[in-house]
Amino acid sequence: MSGACTVEIAAFGEFTELLTDKRVLSEFDHVLFDTAPTGHTIRLLSLPGAWSSFINDNPQGASCLGPLAGLEKQKGQYEESVKILSDPYKARLVLVARGQESSLQEVLRTASELRMAGVASGYLVINGLLPQSEVKDDPLALAIYQSELR
Repeated sequence: MSGACTVEIAAFGEFTELLTDKRVLSEFDHVLFDTAPTGHTIRLLSLPGAWSSFINDNPQGASCLGPLAGLEKQKGQYEESVKILSDPYKARLVLVARGQESSLQEVLRTASELRMAGVASGYLVINGLLPQSEVKDDPLALAIYQSELR
């Protein structure tokens, strides 16, 4: 593995470690995680299930990545994190979207996929709206502004 995907998995691993660390949870009221684009986050939330299949299919305890013992620990940590994220008394998920139709459609799809994963999204923030004061005599800016009003 290399590139951005590796960085995302490592960051999500750190997040799940913070989210399941009793010491951290006793010291801080909130743990915030600004994730990658939604599809990546949903794939990361589904890792425990994928790992179960992989571990069950490799009973000798090794893979091309090395021993699976560490993977079992991380799988449990991810499962606990998904459980926490699925609890509306412990977690809040805020989806953020631009004010354009395609972005809003993506948010609807994401909210549906998150519900199927057991994670409820309760909030939506519309970000990056073009202010009317910036439209002036620019036809492109006017078109963007009008599309965001819908």
